[in-house]
Amino acid sequence: MLYIKKNNEPASLTKYKKQSNAYYDGFKYKDDIREALLKEQGYLCAYCMRRISNVKEVTIEHYVPQSELDECTALDYRNMLGVCKIDRERKKEYQTCDSHRGNEKLTVNPFDRDTIKLIKYERGTGKIGSKNECIDKDLNYTLNLNCKNSHLPENRLHVLKVLGNKILKDNKGKICSKSYLLNLKRQIENPDKDGKIAEYAGIMIWYINKRLKSNR
Repeated sequence: MLYIKKNNEPASLTKYKKQSNAYYDGFKYKDDIREALLKEQGYLCAYCMRRISNVKEVTIEHYVPQSELDECTALDYRNMLGVCKIDRERKKEYQTCDSHRGNEKLTVNPFDRDTIKLIKYERGTGKIGSKNECIDKDLNYTLNLNCKNSHLPENRLHVLKVLGNKILKDNKGKICSKSYLLNLKRQIENPDKDGKIAEYAGIMIWYINKRLKSNR
């Protein structure tokens, strides 16, 4: 999971909200919202960091559940995230992200850097978690981000191994410098020419931060 900086809402949503009878289900141009969410998230699911290629693959998620919102606040773009649809048709135990979450409240918050900083990973397994009990519950149970059937831990572990091999190759077995690690981190954090952030970027950034601390 990554920190998400919100951008301006789509112009079509701003215009619609000015209507006296505006409500979420009445807004016809939700693809405008989906496209805006994908762009600000680097075409990654806000929860699991799987790649989302286009608006047909994204679901609009309300961080504060819609069940707790009135018609006006349900249209608040600042509360919206783009999430994947991949596991939606599976049994509940195999679902992840918003479909597994339902209307459960979350402590971990993609809009809050401080909670994102509390996320940790297991280098040997690719599992996601936290020493904070509430956030660990969010990740493991509410969002089910370590579900084996989803291959999420396996996929995170794979990108971490690829990153480790790249670091070894670039530095030819020598201890890499702080400047090298910082530059590599910037490459992973920032979108490429197509606006895409590296899939499962969170575990790679976590690993680089650990290397930076050990280099002090």
